[in-house]
This record gives sequence, structure tokens and C-alpha cells, in this order.
Amino acid sequence: MVHRHLTLLLCLVPVLVTPQGTPPPSVQQPAGTLPDCPELARALTAVVRNDARLRDWPQLGRYRDANRALALHPDAKGFAIMAPVSSFTASYGARLAHAMQRRQLEIAFGIFLWLVSARLAASLVW
Repeated sequence: MVHRHLTLLLCLVPVLVTPQGTPPPSVQQPAGTLPDCPELARALTAVVRNDARLRDWPQLGRYRDANRALALHPDAKGFAIMAPVSSFTASYGARLAHAMQRRQLEIAFGIFLWLVSARLAASLVW
């Protein structure tokens, strides 16, 4: 990143230091043109692209209708069912965990983690 800034600075120094009306002795360029520098071209392209994004910012309201359609996600019904059920069954799970011995709980949790990782691996393959 620092290298790009230094290159950009070195490309602009002849333009900024040279007085208006007298071109540098080694380079004859028409007035108003910048030196041929790939880093400068990339930087100017990035400035133009970011300027277009900033000008588009106030017009983001046009996405309001699309966002409203996404608000009613198909999984909303599943969430509406699973949230109360999991809250209701959490007390039973806590009672079961406290009733088990520590080693039994460790083995049960290890089996659970193994099953979850196997399901993840299967979803990556299929």
C-alpha cells in the first residue's frame, strides 16, 4: 500500500512542481495531460468508481420494496415454532443433564458433537 502511494506521489511530482507554461526539459506533453503511469490510472479509476457509489447512496430507497419482500422469510414459520418449543424443553434438558454423572454427560456430548460434524461433512460432500 505504501509502495502505491509513493509511486503515485512520484508520478505526480513532475506535474505539481513544474511551473505552468514551461514543460520539463526531458518530457514534452500537451498542457492538461497527466504522465503515463499505471498506478495513477488505477488510482483515478478507483476514485471514479467510488464517486459513483457515493452518488448512488441517496437513491437506496429504491430497494425498500425488495427488502419488504425479504422480511417475510420462508423460515419465519419454523422460527416461530422452534423458539417457544426450545424454550419449553430447555428445563427438561437441564434436569436431565444434572441427573447424569459427569462422565456420562461428557460421552453424550462427544457423541452429539461427532454427529453434528458428520452431518456437516456430509453436507459438504453431497
